Amino acid sequence: MKRKSLMILLVSVAVLFIVLALLPDRFPVVFSSMIAFPFEQIALGLKTLSQTGAVGNGIAVSLWIGISLVPAIFALSYREKKAWPERIALFALSCVLLLALYGLVNPYVFSVFSSDAEKELLPVVNAVFGISVWSVAILYIVLRLIRQFRSSDKASLLRHMRVLLYVLYVIFTASAVYPLATGLVDLIGGSPDVLDSAVNVIRLLIAAVPDALSVIVVIRVLDLLEIAMTEKQTGIVKASERLSGMCCVALGVTTALTAVFNVLQVVLMRSLTNVATQVEVPVVNIVFLAFVLLLSRLLVENKELREDNSLFI
Repeated sequence: MKRKSLMILLVSVAVLFIVLALLPDRFPVVFSSMIAFPFEQIALGLKTLSQTGAVGNGIAVSLWIGISLVPAIFALSYREKKAWPERIALFALSCVLLLALYGLVNPYVFSVFSSDAEKELLPVVNAVFGISVWSVAILYIVLRLIRQFRSSDKASLLRHMRVLLYVLYVIFTASAVYPLATGLVDLIGGSPDVLDSAVNVIRLLIAAVPDALSVIVVIRVLDLLEIAMTEKQTGIVKASERLSGMCCVALGVTTALTAVFNVLQVVLMRSLTNVATQVEVPVVNIVFLAFVLLLSRLLVENKELREDNSLFI
């Protein structure tokens, strides 16, 4: 994927998650929980259709069963004998999807909450149903990846790595944008204190920096991977050194900003009406950046060792 395409993807993901952050406040009936997307909207459409009459109810039931059976049909199309764990996961996904859609249409069938608590607790109930479906779907994806990784050659593994880097690119972009957007939305109409609002905005921006830097690192890793996939691997040492330099900067900035904000909060504690009590350390980002840094340095050392050996030969 070219750099221009990556930028288009970044903007698209950012816009999507900004919209997802704004929807719960604007349309709470249609969009009560992000984790329930898009099953909540499908269930709402089925519910609306079923309320139009007997014919509409029959169509809604048919669609409900048909949508739920899609993973099972896909499982039956598998021809590989060793893919039985994936088939089991797909059958389980069909069952969970069937129950989740029914529960989203009738949210109080599987929950202990009464209809009196609809507004407050409905997003929680919908989120539980959404998590159940997504967790089984992720299980299927992981099982499929494990099987493909174990049976792939070097070229295939590099292609799989590129796909995973695209996934990381989307995840880090979403992790940077969504909490920032939801946090800013929550701040609107919140505390009127200027200092509190300023500190909260700074906290949200600092929290987004590690993910933003990780996005840049992923782009550099993709550039390095494109060189590694060529036969001569021309320029791989230079690309690895640029990547390791970027990782060093990202690690330094990430840890420094985290430390500075925590110290700033202590200094201003007496003037703040609301202090963040949770420790916000971007552990995942730090581990990812450290891993990429070590990997880039190993590539440089390996390349230099090969060149030295070729001189002896």
